[in-house]
Amino acid sequence: VLAASDRNRLALPYLVIDEALNGLDDEGLDGIAALLVEEAKDNLVVVLSHDEKMSRGIPFDQHIQLGAQK
Repeated sequence: VLAASDRNRLALPYLVIDEALNGLDDEGLDGIAALLVEEAKDNLVVVLSHDEKMSRGIPFDQHIQLGAQK
């Protein structure tokens, strides 16, 4: 959340969704994407997911992808 904030200060209020949206069908993904766009107008929104469909279906200003360490 700090990495997505301005000048390394926590943006308040914020919404973090951790793996809760995985497995949505296309219709559900479209609906949640519209909801998150509205929420992001006033708040920092962070979505954590292993589902690649999430990053394709939800518009974002910043996309951070973490890889496994070997």
